Amino acid sequence: MKWLIIIAVIITFLTIILGCSSSGDSSKITVTVRKITLNEISLGMNNIDVAFRVSNENETKTYLDKIEYKIYLGYNDSWIMIDQAEKQSMDINANEMTDFTVATMIEKKHLSKVITDKMLGAEPTKMKIDGFAWFEVGSESFEIQFNHEDDDPYNPLAEDENATTPNPIETGTEEAINE
Repeated sequence: MKWLIIIAVIITFLTIILGCSSSGDSSKITVTVRKITLNEISLGMNNIDVAFRVSNENETKTYLDKIEYKIYLGYNDSWIMIDQAEKQSMDINANEMTDFTVATMIEKKHLSKVITDKMLGAEPTKMKIDGFAWFEVGSESFEIQFNHEDDDPYNPLAEDENATTPNPIETGTEEAINE
């Protein structure tokens, strides 16, 4: 009977030690917004691309559970939130950077004030996003906050800086994506 208790304690101890050693370090994961691009703004279609880079310097693969953010247009330090977007689930390999672009279709009603201001000569000169990304590394879950302000949203990411993901991921409302 004593041997069973000793074996159970040893197995429990090893399980705890091995479980802890396989978890990752949240400080070794970064989320960077590389570029916010206002691709098209019109009464018919509104499209904003956000280029991300996620870096995982852990020895184990991490899982991006979800990334969500709010998109703002600005002029003279006045900001208008025009929409929010999210991307679900993606693996980030160990010791690698993963680039991806999220294409967000904006509903017309969110841009009516921006379009009106543009017609009156107060064209937005900046864009920014604020958001969070949720990750799982080993047995740990954590979130990372990010934000980015882009002073030139009308110019796309330079050709040599393009994301490695071949097709952008569309987000936004289902109605906006289907239009």
